[in-house]
Amino acid sequence: MQNLVSEIKAIPGVIGACCHHSQQGLVANSLPGLFKTDKLAAMGKHMARLLAAGRLNFPDLNDMVLQYEETTIVGKSIEQNLVLAVLCDPGINMNLLTMSLNLAMDNLSLDPQPAAAAPPPAGGAAATEVPVADSKAIEVMKNALSKVVGPMASIMFEDALQEAHQSGESGNKLLTRLQAILTREIGDEEMAANYRQLVSDSLRETD
Repeated sequence: MQNLVSEIKAIPGVIGACCHHSQQGLVANSLPGLFKTDKLAAMGKHMARLLAAGRLNFPDLNDMVLQYEETTIVGKSIEQNLVLAVLCDPGINMNLLTMSLNLAMDNLSLDPQPAAAAPPPAGGAAATEVPVADSKAIEVMKNALSKVVGPMASIMFEDALQEAHQSGESGNKLLTRLQAILTREIGDEEMAANYRQLVSDSLRETD
């Protein structure tokens, strides 16, 4: 993946590029040092959510262009959880950039190793393992979220689950924290209330 963003940076008019994974965070970066890692991670999350929101009306949407006065940002979905962001000069030749990106993506698809492959999170596999009962509850919460926010649910849920696990909590405390994060991210009280009710009803049915 680092080879990909380095190759893209060589395209005339490109400032640099980065790849953001919804679970692993920033996985590759060729942007200058003034672009801080936390800011790039936040940009990657926003880019993924914008693409997911666009797919509500355009299911085949995989690319988008954000045009600003001082820069142009091109976003591209590589996989469901992996987004490429390319920062360019505002006057870049978009036809050249598009052809170059497509060529780079074709080369990536020929790579024998999966694009999103990465080592397990710090702490080993046990750090993300949860009891079977908690796993069922987490699946219920994920399914309920998809009914409330649609295609954006997968990205929102993975981000929220990662944040919840960082607390080091488990069991009911983890589930409570996860629900609080999700209702915060939904950002609409009526939709959040609907989500809480769906989770409550679904969990009751599984008892």
